[in-house]
Amino acid sequence: MKKRRFKEKHRSPVSGMPKQVKREKHIVKREKKNKIFSKDKPFKKKVKRKNRNLSVKILGIVVVVIVLGLLVVSVRYLLSTRKGPEEETVESTVLGLEDIPAYPESTFLFEENKTTDTVQNFLMSGQSAYRLPSNTSRESVNEYYTEELPELGWSNVLSVAIGSEDMKYGEYWTNDKSGLRIYVKENSVWYETITIQEASNGLADEVKEEVERELLLASSETQDLLPDFPWVLKVPKEYVISYKSSELEDFRQASFKKIGSNHTYTLTPVGYFGGNTFDSYLYNYIDSKNTTDTKEWGVQNSYYIEKNGKEVLLGDIITPEGLTDGAVIKNSYNTVVYILISATKDDPFFEYILENIEAKENIKL
Repeated sequence: MKKRRFKEKHRSPVSGMPKQVKREKHIVKREKKNKIFSKDKPFKKKVKRKNRNLSVKILGIVVVVIVLGLLVVSVRYLLSTRKGPEEETVESTVLGLEDIPAYPESTFLFEENKTTDTVQNFLMSGQSAYRLPSNTSRESVNEYYTEELPELGWSNVLSVAIGSEDMKYGEYWTNDKSGLRIYVKENSVWYETITIQEASNGLADEVKEEVERELLLASSETQDLLPDFPWVLKVPKEYVISYKSSELEDFRQASFKKIGSNHTYTLTPVGYFGGNTFDSYLYNYIDSKNTTDTKEWGVQNSYYIEKNGKEVLLGDIITPEGLTDGAVIKNSYNTVVYILISATKDDPFFEYILENIEAKENIKL
């Protein structure tokens, strides 16, 4: 029997391929993998805890800020509710009138001169005026008082449109004691306390007297003032017009004397508008009439009114002949202030001058 030269490798009975030798898995690798995993696991847990703590802190800060904000708002609200009614009551009441609310955000028209005797007399006579907020319509003012005044015991008895020939324009109200007229003029609202009867007829009696006076004066022939005089006025020919120099630069004084009587009306320039208040000009003018030894001139009282679109300061003037009327008006062209003195008290011609006199637009010197 022959000996084999080399030992044949064992072959698989199926494929004839060499049989693979199984290798054991290295425990070292598993241990290494487990070590890495064991290190990562605690690290991840630590990161999650830090994020969670940070979120809790942020949420706590937000809650504290919200609570503090609510406390501040609550305190401010309580303070405003305590102080609000008192401040609102003072600001919303029309000066000179009892329990009449002022239009929201309006301001007293004569605020700068509120403490003067003239404005105080104006308020004491039951009148007042307020400057309206910009772009305020007449309808808005009427709607406001239609809502407010009935709750205060007032009833709207009459509404007179602009241009009425029989009554004075405005809204008329009454309560169980008196009447009230409210009307809008340009950018201001005016208040006037009147009687219940006057409110019921829309001041028709005053309008009737004015119409009769104008018809009487219009029935006679008229004359014009000099062309270079800064005022325009149709003067009935039963009055003689005269001019003389005044103490104000080159401006002249005009006088109107009724033929056959001693009734003389004077129109005197006294200063430039803005240089002094109307009442100061009036008192200075009256003082200039008095001498050192004799003081026969004086001002009993004065108050503001509106005449045909003109702001006028009226006053009861004491003269050597007795009590008469006086007025302070401004010429809108040359901005000079004039004082008109009547011959008698409640004189129709004095009222006619105030109603019809106009500033001359173009003066040719």
